[in-house]
Amino acid sequence: MSCDDDTDPTTDAPVVSITTADNQTFTVGDTITVEGTIEAPNELTGYVVTITDSTGNSTEVDNVGVSGPITSESFAYEIITESAGVFTFTVEATDTEGLMSVDSIMVTVEKVAVPAMRYSQVLLFVPLQGDTSTETFYSSSSNETYSRDEVENTPDPVSSTIDFGYYYGATDNASISAPVNYPTLFSDLSAWGTLNATMFKLVNDFEGFDELTENDGDLIEAAYVSADTEATGIITNLEVGNIFAFMTDENKDGGSKYGLVRVTSITGTFNQDDQIDIEVIVQQ
Repeated sequence: MSCDDDTDPTTDAPVVSITTADNQTFTVGDTITVEGTIEAPNELTGYVVTITDSTGNSTEVDNVGVSGPITSESFAYEIITESAGVFTFTVEATDTEGLMSVDSIMVTVEKVAVPAMRYSQVLLFVPLQGDTSTETFYSSSSNETYSRDEVENTPDPVSSTIDFGYYYGATDNASISAPVNYPTLFSDLSAWGTLNATMFKLVNDFEGFDELTENDGDLIEAAYVSADTEATGIITNLEVGNIFAFMTDENKDGGSKYGLVRVTSITGTFNQDDQIDIEVIVQQ
């Protein structure tokens, strides 16, 4: 519908009507369709579409300029959700008289639950010279500790599940190592069928370890990916309270998984029954 040149302008502002239902809930990755109409008694000059998050940060989706005597307009936008939170979609229209109108809807976007398991006490003992019976190695797949004897003398392919082992070095002190990097000085793993290449990053600035839940696997992955420390196959000089993230070997059954470990105690050095006590939370 168009306006005649002789038609006097009115003081009625445009009317924006978003027809998409308000207060819907979506999941990260979903596509939200925002659509509606604008009716302007005077000629429409344009409209702006924005998204505002719960902190007040706004992002402009579109800024449409309208040319010609247009008094009616429809719109439709498909927006892919990239993060969780509460978002407000706003459409603001302006006419030739400078009159404005706004309509908005609010949506809640929930994160995709990534399952994780927490293991509160994992004890790893230092390997002893000539003794292959110490429970030194750990599999996050089963939350089991293994000795070298158990890995090498079982019909099951246990070595392919081992993510890391513990040792205490003269200069490295308390250390965690991927099997492929495990120092031969402390234990020779050459008989293992698989030596996994787990990678580690120190993330002592990670907050909320105790608050992580069984649905927070995404936060565990983010802790590893976003850490600005170098990824290595051995993490040395560990101390009580240290937190480190790990990524399991991509060739493990099920592919790479991410985990977080907190050191809760270190007993002794490299003698009989000396050990490290850790808490583990890992993606499933």
